[in-house]
Amino acid sequence: TRRWHNDFHTTRQENEIILRALRHPNAAMAVPHSSMEEAIDRNWRFALELVGLFEKVAAQHACDVQGDNASPPPSALALAEGAEKLRAELEERLPALLECKLGVQAASARGAEQDTKLVETNIAAAQKTQDAAFKFLTGNSVDLSNMVPTKFAEEMLPHPAAFGSAATCAMDDAMLPGTGGSTEDGSPEGGECWPPVLRLLTYNIFIRAPAPQFTHNTDDDRKDERLRRFAEHLRRYDLVCLQELFGAFSSRRDWLAEVAQRFGLKHQLRSSTSVRPRFLIDGGLMVLSRMPIVASSSLTFEPGAHMDRLSAKGALYAKLQCGPEGPFLHVCNTHLQSTYSEDSFEHARLVRHQQLEQLVDFLREATDDTSGGASGPQRFWPLVLCGTLNFNGRKGPMEGTHSAEYCVVTDLLRDRLGEGRGLLYDV
Repeated sequence: TRRWHNDFHTTRQENEIILRALRHPNAAMAVPHSSMEEAIDRNWRFALELVGLFEKVAAQHACDVQGDNASPPPSALALAEGAEKLRAELEERLPALLECKLGVQAASARGAEQDTKLVETNIAAAQKTQDAAFKFLTGNSVDLSNMVPTKFAEEMLPHPAAFGSAATCAMDDAMLPGTGGSTEDGSPEGGECWPPVLRLLTYNIFIRAPAPQFTHNTDDDRKDERLRRFAEHLRRYDLVCLQELFGAFSSRRDWLAEVAQRFGLKHQLRSSTSVRPRFLIDGGLMVLSRMPIVASSSLTFEPGAHMDRLSAKGALYAKLQCGPEGPFLHVCNTHLQSTYSEDSFEHARLVRHQQLEQLVDFLREATDDTSGGASGPQRFWPLVLCGTLNFNGRKGPMEGTHSAEYCVVTDLLRDRLGEGRGLLYDV
């Protein structure tokens, strides 16, 4: 409960500071774009946490309404309806904040004057919704002691609200196959697309290969429904790195690749399905890009442990051309060993470390921007490493400090690949 109250208080204080600055007559010149981005990010992350919180509150009180009582107390019904209304209002704020941030980044990339009024409007609106949320929680004495901040909500299926609304995309409306319309890819006719700001999505999409019921593949996990909903948002991004989109025994990956091409993500890499008899299924990795892929390679790890030994886990590497003559960006998408139980944690951690050693050696060679020479491979352009790494960055749900495995991994990457930042923590 104290954590939630502190988050509300801190966010309000920081918003008041940035709003005062944005209302200054010379704000467009005086307020750094990085400060605006940071404020937008802070409100976006907190709004997404609150979406998860109010889902839980609404569900909790909906259970009271639908219980054995023939006539539930009016208070329970009002709480459930109020929580659901606030959840919807918070979710509505997310896409506007994303688009506002993109506008700040684009203006900065062009050297244009910032639209501080738009930033002020979005942050003020976010704060107003947060105030309403706090008033609802405290006014109704909602018990927050067991409401752990969800960050990106579901463990296996990241929250759809994180994508915002596809309708806010700046590109022309595009229809999915089978819906009666045609698509536009958004690229300049006869040429490549060079976005001034890259929007990158890394996402474990959880589209596993058809199989008998086993761990995490029981009942109906709504693969087709989730894939179709996800596909509507592809046009929001310039670079998409997917994990657990398996090509074995299914045509879903091919379908998504076709849709992505229609949305302008025409440069693609995917895990090979030619992996038998050593493995049963492919590595489930895919890279979709608006920018040309000028070099690529792949890595397959040694067989993993438990169910992971059936999949050809590894990494996909791509060198992207981000302008007519550069710059370039190195990108690596990977999926490391999973931990299937507390008893197997130490063995899984050891396998992950071995996989990371393989990955680092692979990347040192793949990202060589020189012709080699006596000094060995050297990288000039930046490298983005993303994927499903399968370890916790924090010590625990309520602790913001780094976990021991996170520290080991970042030290290894820093020592072997150069100084770097954890984008989900450091930025």
